[in-house]
Amino acid sequence: MEKKLPETLAALLTPGRAADRPVRLMFQDEARFGRMVRPRRCWAPAPLRPVIDNGYERQFVYVYGAVSPLEGQLDCKRPEFPS
Repeated sequence: MEKKLPETLAALLTPGRAADRPVRLMFQDEARFGRMVRPRRCWAPAPLRPVIDNGYERQFVYVYGAVSPLEGQLDCKRPEFPS
């Protein structure tokens, strides 16, 4: 992408399209953060037996962000974990 960026921008920013408007170059990325709960073995004194749910619990949240390095601006969306 770095090698083709000047040619791509020149093709997209023709004088008719840009029309003296400012253009902001931004880069974006996304990530997924989450947790997975796995049942594990555990110790309990006799005669007690621990109660452990059988199954997986998964929670994920997606984070989106874009940065404009020339202007030093950042825009991101960080939703809360579902309850």
